[in-house]
Amino acid sequence: MKRNAFRLIIFLASLVVWGACSNAPTPNAEIHSFDDFLWKSYVPDTIKTVINTDFSECEHLSKPLVLQLCDETGRKIGCDEVRLFVNGALSEDNTITIPLSQKSTELGIVLQKKSTRESRTFNWYLSIVDNPGLVKINENTLASELPVGGTDYNVKVLHGANTLRVTTDVVLCVLLILFIVVTIIIRLNHPAFKVTKLYISNDDGQRTVRLNGVGKVIFTAKRQKQPALQVLFFRKVVYFTDEFFTLGDLVIEPKFGIRTDSGRRNGVRLASSQYDVAENTLAKDEETVIVNSETNQKIIIKVQ
Repeated sequence: MKRNAFRLIIFLASLVVWGACSNAPTPNAEIHSFDDFLWKSYVPDTIKTVINTDFSECEHLSKPLVLQLCDETGRKIGCDEVRLFVNGALSEDNTITIPLSQKSTELGIVLQKKSTRESRTFNWYLSIVDNPGLVKINENTLASELPVGGTDYNVKVLHGANTLRVTTDVVLCVLLILFIVVTIIIRLNHPAFKVTKLYISNDDGQRTVRLNGVGKVIFTAKRQKQPALQVLFFRKVVYFTDEFFTLGDLVIEPKFGIRTDSGRRNGVRLASSQYDVAENTLAKDEETVIVNSETNQKIIIKVQ
């Protein structure tokens, strides 16, 4: 039996013919169940008990004793609730047949999943299905189909969480928190622009780059695409494609607290060693000229 199996000290201390033994104590069992999750499924435990019988004084009887498990109202416990194994063999109709020659019968009780989906307590008894002529069991007078006194059985089901599910949830929560913290830290070190637009002017006219939620602008001669994961961590990057940038990429990033005649203002910083740039730092409403020394072309970038 697995570690979750709960052994029963005695299911029925004895079934004694004609009152040969004293009353048996009430046996108890406790089962811990859980819902299936991924590869960890709940496997019902088999509760093994022993029914001791003594037919030594009943040689005149010809038929076996047939019992069934029932609740306190006398209702038979069905196969969809419990499966019974008599001496290791499955009872197809959930009855217990005890031949007159048999003194000890091993009974296995397996609760079906229907009975273990929630925490509850079952109170079961044995009742007579076919009485070959016995009058008493455990000094209790027998009555057909009624619960037999002294054969009560208590099963407590405690339905809890699947440990694999709990572990998975905890790990996912930790990873989610870690992901959020890392994302926040990275984004704090890669802030977005505090200005809204860049105007790029050349001989062909003027173009506009919007900077809402953008963390970087790259001026390039080749078309490029930002990886999706990079957008999540490092904010959006805008690629401005123009044949002007033949010497390599020119990068514009946010710049905060730029000193101007009217005080500190937000703006941008230009990073490139290949181009001649009049001003590397631009506050809002300022502009600069960029010259391509290879083609002698120039463009004007203005911050808005």
